[in-house]
Amino acid sequence: MHSFSEITSLIQGKDMLKSASKRPTRFLSIRAKLLIIFTLLFTAAFGTLFYLLYDFAVDVAVQRMRKNLEDSLLAAAAGITAEEMTRLYREATRNGDGFSDSYFYQKQMDWFQQVHDVNPDVWPYSFVRGNRADTRRVGDPVLTNDEVVFLVDLWSAYDPSKAVKFLEPYAASPQMIETLEQGVVVHRPEVPLYDQWGGWITAYAPVRDSQGNIVPGYGIGADLTAEYLDDVKSGIFRRMLITFLVCYVILFLLICIVADSFTRRTINLTHVAHEIGDGKYDQDLKDFSQPLLEDEITQLANIFESMVAKVSTREFKLKQQVSNLCIEIDENRRLEEVKEITDNDFFKDLTEKAKLIRQRYDED
Repeated sequence: MHSFSEITSLIQGKDMLKSASKRPTRFLSIRAKLLIIFTLLFTAAFGTLFYLLYDFAVDVAVQRMRKNLEDSLLAAAAGITAEEMTRLYREATRNGDGFSDSYFYQKQMDWFQQVHDVNPDVWPYSFVRGNRADTRRVGDPVLTNDEVVFLVDLWSAYDPSKAVKFLEPYAASPQMIETLEQGVVVHRPEVPLYDQWGGWITAYAPVRDSQGNIVPGYGIGADLTAEYLDDVKSGIFRRMLITFLVCYVILFLLICIVADSFTRRTINLTHVAHEIGDGKYDQDLKDFSQPLLEDEITQLANIFESMVAKVSTREFKLKQQVSNLCIEIDENRRLEEVKEITDNDFFKDLTEKAKLIRQRYDED
């Protein structure tokens, strides 16, 4: 049997445990933690995947644009000859607008227009090699060995501010020189290339004579505008973003469902634990302790079930001991009160008088 001090200590310890459990703390549920962790992980993964796929899609689109540009460029080159370009270069004169009214200039403009009508994103132009003794140009020569002189530019029919003038000299790029000297199709590596006329995706092709032979020093170029590239990028970004957002929302809902299924038993077990902490020991733990597959929650429920049985028994015994102790305390208190009454002088005197009265009564 526990002594009074031991029982008092147990009661005080229980009260302290309850008060400690009620101290204010920052609470964040396991479900919320799982959602936060998985959301951050999948957001980072989706962001990285989106960037990689977007970059890949843009690269594929640029390659297709370059192939489309090259096809249109070769078609434009097939419609002109080196002989016609020679006559245009040697015989035509510049008009007041900086272009030309000659027959060969207009013929080449008409052909470039047909190419543009088939592919409205392509803007062709022609040029010849400069830095020669007989080079015709309008303006100062380029102070390098890599000079070209422009002849026809389709932009002159649409926006002259974006067009090069007839016989305008220009510092040639290495890709231009490669096309003029080696007779091959060359793409500018910059995507896009920016110059004083705007931003472009550019390629160059050689020009053949009427016999089909490549003639060095004669070339044709074609551009795709940077606006067209930006439109393609925007379209890819928009479609991919919509797709990824839909997938992200679906995945987030799946994460919520998975997190809920993982934490539901834990939340329910926590509720049961609170009920037990409030002294309600008649809790049903069979749903936790008897699953199809055992896990940590099952083990925890089994421990709770064993602990509840022990605590319930111990508390019942403790209550009995407290009850018995209270009875003993009441009995001791009653005896002390009786003793206080019987030990005073008045009670003793009263007792003596009662004794004398009984003696007289017996003698009579």
